Amino acid sequence: MKTCLIIIFFAPLFWAGWDLSVIGNREYVPEWPGELAVGGQLYQDKKDFNRLKALLGTWVRQTSAGPGYEEWVIGNDDNLRGREYRVAGGDTIVRERVNLARKQQQVVYAVTGSDPREPLPVAFFLVEAGRKRFVFANPTHDFPKRIVYEFSGTDSLHAWIDGGEKDAATRVDYYYRRVK
Repeated sequence: MKTCLIIIFFAPLFWAGWDLSVIGNREYVPEWPGELAVGGQLYQDKKDFNRLKALLGTWVRQTSAGPGYEEWVIGNDDNLRGREYRVAGGDTIVRERVNLARKQQQVVYAVTGSDPREPLPVAFFLVEAGRKRFVFANPTHDFPKRIVYEFSGTDSLHAWIDGGEKDAATRVDYYYRRVK
């Protein structure tokens, strides 16, 4: 009976072409429901993804609690990995991990926070890709609904999160400078 239940549960995952090891590593991201697409378009082109490689490196921002860092490294041609962290007493305290990937014909920003009650990533989809500005959105998420990265020069980055186009007043700004 247990074998039958296992087969019933996992068989659809194999039929859908999902890689269970990716799901186990929290890298699987669901498809964007078409009716939610902002402007009817998702950005998936390789050149759009390649422009995101401008994030690579370590960025620092000053806060009242001391410096906060955002670090990006390359995973492979279609994957960047990021983390937000602080250093306290010689210890690195990671607050969020990000898997930014071109998967299933989409560019997806999947973020996992440090809260053990929410172990699965939240997916945001690239809905705007300019030369210096990238907007990721998930209108079904409570907050934030958008994550925006805007470059000013090669060493300055203005990022923000907000409640979406209809609730931009909830915006939280982050100003970074590249340290390496």
